Amino acid sequence: MLGSITRACALHGQDLLVSFQQLSTDWQADYEDSNKADGIILLGYGDYHESRDRLQRLVEQGTHFVRWGAALPGQPGVSIGSDNFQGGHDITTHLLQQGCRRIAFLGHASSHYPEFQERYRGHVAALQERGLSAEPALQHDAITTEASGQQACQALLARGEPIDAICAASDLIAIGAMRALREAGLRVPQAVAVTGFDDIPLAASVSPALTTVQQDTKQAGQLLVERLLALIGRQPVDSQSIPVKLVVRDSSQRGERCTSHAEDRFAVQDVRQRRARTQQRQPGHPARHVRPARPERRGQVLADAHTVHPAGGRQWYGHAQHPRRSADRRAARQGRRAPPAGLPAAGFWRVSKGQRAGPAGAFRRTQGADPA
Repeated sequence: MLGSITRACALHGQDLLVSFQQLSTDWQADYEDSNKADGIILLGYGDYHESRDRLQRLVEQGTHFVRWGAALPGQPGVSIGSDNFQGGHDITTHLLQQGCRRIAFLGHASSHYPEFQERYRGHVAALQERGLSAEPALQHDAITTEASGQQACQALLARGEPIDAICAASDLIAIGAMRALREAGLRVPQAVAVTGFDDIPLAASVSPALTTVQQDTKQAGQLLVERLLALIGRQPVDSQSIPVKLVVRDSSQRGERCTSHAEDRFAVQDVRQRRARTQQRQPGHPARHVRPARPERRGQVLADAHTVHPAGGRQWYGHAQHPRRSADRRAARQGRRAPPAGLPAAGFWRVSKGQRAGPAGAFRRTQGADPA
């Protein structure tokens, strides 16, 4: 957003002064009167109820200002904001199309945070269109930080309420919720689909990539600068809402149905068990097992625990019921093979790299003692 405002100021031949201030102070009340700037663009204001009186004082003293936030009727000053209601509606509709029905909402749903409230209203409207009602137990307050999103998700899971999706009021809240789900052993999106709002750069970099609602910050920056210049020029201006865009990524791609928490835990347990069995393939381990032949490797010849691929002569070491002696393993590493069952034991045997295996295995016998 700040970059868009900077570019728009440059296009209009204006200089931009950036100031980071504490919300607890009344710096904006005398900022313009001190001749530091001709107008003010406000990005972020915290609790709207606490900021409303300050905004009203700016209007009464004739300060030129515009703010980035929800464009609501009856609010003091001029606001440029996204269509938060439509964004909340669109992203909830997407989750419903993925088969999710128990959708939790993380974010304040009160008038203290108008943007979040509008997103929640759109969320509720999408549920009602499908004949579903928004359950108060599935809504938990959170502010726009990862820590707040993680805490809100942990509190939601601690209630024991079954959920199959989380609709977060911002991307940072969603990223924090994904961390809490991962710590609880719940996969995203297999167990719980997650969506955000804002489309910050981090949303496309997390794993899985976050489905979100994109706000047109480029257009917003241009409108904020144009509206402020119009106010400075004593021209009448109005607030405006900007359309949003749904950006679908991996965190919500669920298929036709959503798995429950219990089903996902069983799936995770099965994966861990198979991983543990795979890790038991070291030579000499008593719990080794033979790798099952893949369909494309049909026709392999298993001869005395050594598998020879018929195509291209690739050699695959197969595990046997009884471990081989160290000398045999050393011979195997050097390319020699013990004779298959039923063939003379004199001398030693070698499988050539480019040799194809016949019905009983293609082995070339070399007379003499094994040099190993």
